[in-house]
Formats: sequence, C-alpha cells, structure tokens
Amino acid sequence: MNASLTTAKPVAFTAAVLLFVLLSPSTLRSQPMIVVQPQSRAVPEGEDVLFTVSASGAAPLSFQWRFNATNVLGATSSNLYLTSVHSNQAGNYSVRVSNVAGATLSSNAPLTLLPPPVCVAAPSGIVSWWPGDGSPKDVIGTNDATPLLFPPFPPFGVSNYAAGKVGLGLDQGAANELRFRQHADEPDHR
Repeated sequence: MNASLTTAKPVAFTAAVLLFVLLSPSTLRSQPMIVVQPQSRAVPEGEDVLFTVSASGAAPLSFQWRFNATNVLGATSSNLYLTSVHSNQAGNYSVRVSNVAGATLSSNAPLTLLPPPVCVAAPSGIVSWWPGDGSPKDVIGTNDATPLLFPPFPPFGVSNYAAGKVGLGLDQGAANELRFRQHADEPDHR
C-alpha cells in the first residue's frame, strides 16, 4: 500500500511543477523566438516571391519585414509577398518579431535575381501563333485575329488584353465574363 502512495506523490508533484512552469509570469511574457528563419530566394526578374517566418512567444506577436535593414511599409504579417520583382528589390530581407516582452531579428534571407528564362522555339509544323502580347497578329502565318472590344462600359470599353508577367497577355477573365453575359440573355439560358 505504501508503494502506491509513494508513486502517486511524485506524479502529483510533477504535475503541479509543470502547471507552475506553464503559468509562470516568465513563460507568459516570453520574448519572441524565431522557430523557422526566412529562406533565401533566387527567381527570374518579373516573378513573384514569398518569404515566410515562424515564431513563438507570448501573444500577440507583431511582425515588421525589412529590406536591407529598412522597414518595408505595410509588411506586418508572418509572410512577405512580393509581386513581379525587379532589380531594385534584390537584396537582404529580414523580419523583426516583437511582443510585450521584447523583440528578435531574423537572419537575412537574400533575394537574388536570375537571368530571364529562355523562350522555347515554336514547334515545327505550327500553322498559327498568337502570342497574346497586345496584338491580334499571327506571328507565324496569315491568320490574324479580329480584336474584340467588350461591351461599351463607360467611357471606352475593355480590351481583351491585360498586364501579364512580361508585357501584355490575354485577359481570359474579361472574355469569360462577356461569354457568360451573352449566353445568360438567350431565352434557353435564363
């Protein structure tokens, strides 16, 4: 009988110590610690980039991303998403994580720009090719397309080209919107 009491006391004591440690003021006010550092990225110019950080510490945690040791305006979450990067964005990215107990700075994550990818040559035997670069011209044959302007939204109408990764591209969203509207007005599609 004494053996079971002896075994029970350390378990109860251990649980009490654990509860004290978990609820102690030093644990509740722990300084942020970066669990996963932001990783370096290397992408061609014009591509999108995502930096992430994972941190622990007393809530709430605040984030401030930095570029070459200068705060990035509005970049205050655990992720930093850069769209269509250019040469002036290449450099070192880091993040400062803070809370009521203090702050910590991540290691630098360099962003390196690579040369643009090489375009693939047109396959042999191709009959027509419309690059969708803002022109309806067939660059291989003579099958030029007729450019569409969508219904006359004031004041001008909307072209079926939009900004792409490089230059212009076909705006499939606007084209699909037009097709949907046209079919919705037909008697058998109401």
